[in-house]
Amino acid sequence: MATPQPIKPTTDRRMTLYSYFRSSCSTRVRFALHLKGLNHLVTYRYVDCASDEHLRAEYEAISLSNTLPCLVIDEVVDERNVEEIKVGLEVTPQLRRTVVSQSLAILEYFEEQYPDSMPRLISSLSGLLSLSSDTRERNEVILRRGQVKNLALIVVADWQPLANLSPVRQVASLALEHAERTHSTPEDESNDKEANHLSQVIDGWVEWSHTRGLRAYERYAKSTAGHFSVGDELTLADIVLVPAVENWVRDDWERKMEVLRTRFPTIYRIFENCRELDAYKKAHWTAQLDNNVGLDSPVFLIGGTAIAK
Repeated sequence: MATPQPIKPTTDRRMTLYSYFRSSCSTRVRFALHLKGLNHLVTYRYVDCASDEHLRAEYEAISLSNTLPCLVIDEVVDERNVEEIKVGLEVTPQLRRTVVSQSLAILEYFEEQYPDSMPRLISSLSGLLSLSSDTRERNEVILRRGQVKNLALIVVADWQPLANLSPVRQVASLALEHAERTHSTPEDESNDKEANHLSQVIDGWVEWSHTRGLRAYERYAKSTAGHFSVGDELTLADIVLVPAVENWVRDDWERKMEVLRTRFPTIYRIFENCRELDAYKKAHWTAQLDNNVGLDSPVFLIGGTAIAK
């Protein structure tokens, strides 16, 4: 794959990406930025989810949904209309801030704001919708785009939210509450049983949510995949799939990779092909600056500044 040509930063737009190294949603964005040669356009700020920093007031003031990743776009905007510009009316430019806190929306923003950045992750309809004489080509582009978005949404809407930290914690809380209401054994024995039951519930929920997503993706991708999820070109579907798979396999790599290979061979092939890409290696959680801080570090990072806990 050809190395993308870097795009020159604009002086009237500043972008800040709030990220967490273990977040699969953050990895999607990092993967796309490196792939498209746009990574140098953003300033990274690190939020430590392991210490619930994303739930603190400082971060909530930035991301109202307390989620990661979060892209903050600051732009200098000239609000004059055409006539005011013609007569030379001078006004003070306004600073406009836009916050985008959903990874799919962030990916589409970069796709549309920088249309010359390659590869295109969503098949472009530009110039084709007006070509009524080339109906077949037009239909192929529309169908391919639908396939890409269908696969991407399986991960983004059906799979990843259920395996995320927030619902897992909620399931654990409900299981613990149920155990406390129903136990009738001596306290020490009961505590051991509750802990064991809670662990089983959490593990079962996580495994179910991942397996459910893998199964759905495999069934659809089996008929669309080539080297990647839809044909032989990287698309949005691959960008969201690979971090989700990585998130599932990393705690039991050898066993789960064998499960992938035997039960989900299409996903296995796509995953292995994407893992070889330089852009993914740069986006990988092990290559991130906040990974060097570590989960047990006595500091957390916000706004790029290390602060004692």
